[in-house]
Amino acid sequence: MLKEEIVYEHGRETDLLFEQAYIRLRSREGRIYSDQELQQLPKIAATHRYANEWEIRKRSALKLQQYFQHKTGSWNILESGCGNGWLSNFLALDRQHTITGTDINETELEQAKRVFGNQPNLHFINGSLDHPELKGKKYDAIVFASSIQYFESLQDVIKRSREILKPGGELHLLDSPFYDQQNVAAARERTIRYFNESGVPAMAAYYFHHSWEELAGLSYTILSKPASRFRFFKKNQDPFPWICIQIS
Repeated sequence: MLKEEIVYEHGRETDLLFEQAYIRLRSREGRIYSDQELQQLPKIAATHRYANEWEIRKRSALKLQQYFQHKTGSWNILESGCGNGWLSNFLALDRQHTITGTDINETELEQAKRVFGNQPNLHFINGSLDHPELKGKKYDAIVFASSIQYFESLQDVIKRSREILKPGGELHLLDSPFYDQQNVAAARERTIRYFNESGVPAMAAYYFHHSWEELAGLSYTILSKPASRFRFFKKNQDPFPWICIQIS
């Protein structure tokens, strides 16, 4: 059966080039998980090389889950850049809300469908915010968890999100760094050096560094502040902010 050909946000060819570089990087980093490991995330063996990172992701996922649990009624929630779908599945576990996960990364998304496809309130779409299946739908919230750095323009993300969010809808950005503008250039240099050392220099073209200044003029709340470098090494102190933008 032929796979559906769809023109995504940056064009199909660009999406495929990104996916190839991204999967190569994750493979070299040891971040490709077996179906059995994926099914358990964010829980992972204490001996795993990324156990500490998954403790951070688990805390933020629990906070997000609890946040939505306090909402009245059933919400329609979209996770953009859901990857292998672990967080979309985590949010869908309590069956209160309907979750849709989207990603242009077909490799990980196919694994998400395979592992979590039995969840009745969970659906996955291979595409980005401009996917035809999203047109005409209205979501209560859109989540970008460790994914906003793969979108070049925050303003474009907000514009596209506004088209599919209900009035008063929420945009949640979490598990991603935000920088003061004067620190962006240095952060970009570190990222380029890391991708070069990892043997996947092409990834530098798909990774972006967003600043706090980009939020100017938006109605937003910082639901969780990032820890300082000193406090980060203390228990339960996380390095990333959780930003909720209210969309009118």
